[in-house]
Amino acid sequence: MRCFIKYIWLLISVFLISAAVTVPASSQDRVVVFAASSMKDALDQISALFEADHPEIDIVLSYASSGVLARQIVNDAPVDIFVSASTDWMNHLVEQNSVKLNNIKSLAENKLVVVAPENTSDNGDWRKILERGRFVMGDPSHVPAGIYAKRALEAQSLWNGASQNAVFAENIRVALGIVEREEVGAGILYQSDVQLSDGLQIIHTFSDTDHAKISYPVAGLNAANDAARIFFNYLFTEGTQSTLGTYGFSRVETETSLGAVTRPTTKTPTPNLWPIIFLSLQVALVAMLFAVPLAYAVAFLLARYEFRGKAFVQALVITPLVMPPVVTGYLLLLLFGNKGEIGQLLTYFGIEFAFRWTGAALAAGLMAFPLLVRPMRLSIEAIDQGIVEAANTLGADAWTRFRTVFLPLSLPGIIAGAVLGFAKSLGEFGATITFVSNIPDETQTLSLAIYSFLQSPNGDNAALTLMLISIAIALGAVLLSEMVSSRLYRKGQM
Repeated sequence: MRCFIKYIWLLISVFLISAAVTVPASSQDRVVVFAASSMKDALDQISALFEADHPEIDIVLSYASSGVLARQIVNDAPVDIFVSASTDWMNHLVEQNSVKLNNIKSLAENKLVVVAPENTSDNGDWRKILERGRFVMGDPSHVPAGIYAKRALEAQSLWNGASQNAVFAENIRVALGIVEREEVGAGILYQSDVQLSDGLQIIHTFSDTDHAKISYPVAGLNAANDAARIFFNYLFTEGTQSTLGTYGFSRVETETSLGAVTRPTTKTPTPNLWPIIFLSLQVALVAMLFAVPLAYAVAFLLARYEFRGKAFVQALVITPLVMPPVVTGYLLLLLFGNKGEIGQLLTYFGIEFAFRWTGAALAAGLMAFPLLVRPMRLSIEAIDQGIVEAANTLGADAWTRFRTVFLPLSLPGIIAGAVLGFAKSLGEFGATITFVSNIPDETQTLSLAIYSFLQSPNGDNAALTLMLISIAIALGAVLLSEMVSSRLYRKGQM
């Protein structure tokens, strides 16, 4: 017992010493910057140049969609400077008293463009490309580039016809990657994102009259941080503006007050819940329909047989549960995408997974697979060997033993696994959004819809409604499983 206590104290001491070593000597020398994804390349370069001139200051950069970052700032994220791609979100922070209006300046401007692979057909006719095939854009529910793109297409009277072909990405860098891999025929991106991209061509540049001016407001949030003020001022030096220009951004011609920016006059609409619920149930049920038989076969193999490589198979089964879901989704995209080895083969048979609800079912089934196998395997291993031997003595063949002994006695494990897998499928997010994106009425399940509404300034009520529905469905499924499993167990004991 004393050795155990000494061991615990040793671990605590090592942790405290490590924490003391890793904490900067002074918070004044550390500047945390939250920035829109479209600013990544430029800000990486700018911060490197700044740190070369100011080695005593450490710039910590965090990139995501402006909506995601703004939500974190509202909830008191420890940030010193915020670079947004949306004046709407900056206005939201002002309304929430998270940012003072006089601490905001416009850093740069951008252009909205339509891009396509260099080998694109249709002679570069961007209208035909958007209306005839899949294209990617930022999610118009919260991604600034997507909001601008929707407004531009509406101005060109193309939204109604082209929106059904749109793939919505959670940020503009994800959209860029989808176009670069040629998973879609085109993309609506910022000019700055295409600047350093190989293999893409700009086939159309939207006019400023098609959408609101794309401006990047910057806010200083921590007035007490001297290092943050130094970096904030550095962003508006001639050298920084020149660097921004090399990455496709344009200089702000006139300084305007953020308070004069007009916010959207329409509130985020209450979602039509039934299509989202039905799609989520459809995805989860189809995922279980195909995953349960395969999972039972694997569980039966692991429970009843010894073979070379069994440990590897066990590790392979559990891997989706411990591996980051985004990795699983990306691997699915590489394999089953329109340019993937398996995906190209399946297209000959008219089967598509990428950016389809069938892909959402595939991702959900794969992520839930470990939760299916384990309870099934345990239920098979718990079967009394004497019953199996008695069936052998009575002359039952392998199929008869499986049908009359193993299957009925392992039924509680099958139900428990299926329900756990069903609940996991309903809540699957990371692999799904990476593989099939977030497309309303096509791939937008409950978890993706909740995510979208949480990124909208006015989406709290809609998100809360969907959360309660998700909890009710998951809780109901688990309770049903417990009732059925208990009844089957009592029946087996009689």
